Amino acid sequence: YGGAGDDLLFGHGGNDILVGGEGDDILIGGLGSDTLTGSEGADIFKWSEVTNDVDTVTDFNKNEDAVDFSDLFDDLSKDEIGELLNDLQ
Repeated sequence: YGGAGDDLLFGHGGNDILVGGEGDDILIGGLGSDTLTGSEGADIFKWSEVTNDVDTVTDFNKNEDAVDFSDLFDDLSKDEIGELLNDLQ
């Protein structure tokens, strides 16, 4: 759980619950099916690994929050990127 400031929160190997708090937080889903809640502020929801797990963002606000998938594309082929984009919901 984050606090009143800008927090950096990581999900680990299990099914984690990440809650940002009042600041502009960065929430990074790891392995497992994670639940990410930014709460107040302009939050960034980020993924750094391709897995078969399903993460859920509970409070995305298109006017102030962002998603960051950039780390997922670093070492992927064109076909793998296409498959990944098809899996995003």
